[in-house]
Amino acid sequence: MMLLVAVALTAISTAGVTILHRQLLDRTDFQLSTVAGAYPHTPLAERPPGGGAGGSAVFQIQRRDADGKPVQDGCELADGTRTWVLPATRDPAIPEDPAWLEEHAGHPVTVPASTGGSSWRVLVQPLADM
Repeated sequence: MMLLVAVALTAISTAGVTILHRQLLDRTDFQLSTVAGAYPHTPLAERPPGGGAGGSAVFQIQRRDADGKPVQDGCELADGTRTWVLPATRDPAIPEDPAWLEEHAGHPVTVPASTGGSSWRVLVQPLADM
């Protein structure tokens, strides 16, 4: 009898953790889609440096050229000076391969951080020339 209770508790715990993980991932994917959808319509000067905050989540936005190489966004300030969006210290390790970017366009994917043991949830969003 005790074995049956232990098996049932293990199954219930596993199912609960799996469901919670999926819900949190779905929430992150929704937030990514919202930020990515708004990005092309936001004037350059109004784009937050390095991405921006959305609720409790923080986003980093990277632009890549057709060859998959990172491009820095420039931002013209009111006083006429120009600032640049600099990459974060622990960027996601997104391959600089146009085929990889095309293959993963439009749906979120998890990639490792370039340093450390963490990971990033990434959404590749093709843009018209800006």
